Amino acid sequence: MIDFREAESSVIPMPLDPVEPLFLRALGLEEDGQLDEAMQTYEAILSLNPCHADALVNIGNISYRKGLSSLAGENYRGALEIDPDHVEANYNLANLLEEIGDLVEAVRLFQRSLRINPDFAEAHYNLARVLEKIGKEKAAKKHWRRYSELSD
Repeated sequence: MIDFREAESSVIPMPLDPVEPLFLRALGLEEDGQLDEAMQTYEAILSLNPCHADALVNIGNISYRKGLSSLAGENYRGALEIDPDHVEANYNLANLLEEIGDLVEAVRLFQRSLRINPDFAEAHYNLARVLEKIGKEKAAKKHWRRYSELSD
């Protein structure tokens, strides 16, 4: 409590965004392999800011690691509703869709990832693989070359 009657007051530094320290904590927990605790922290972030696309993506990543592909996809899609240009959400959902056989949509999302970040080597690699699967070898070669350039 601040007593406004005091002649001398002190400034109490407060973070501008209360979510940022929570997000950093969640990342640390995730890196340490404490996935349940990280998931709970990301969920706490979403209770404070339901439009936190990075938290949704990371919940998707944890869900995928736990074998919950359907939940992972829901979270990636949720992140894309908030931010259609979220590179990682596009990329991760593309990988998930490739896994379940939706190759055309996977190509579209890998391409979107590359429009946002043309130097995303792994997206070039995965796009090239999927393009080959659907018989588009010429288009795949372009991405194989770019992947090779970026990974040198």
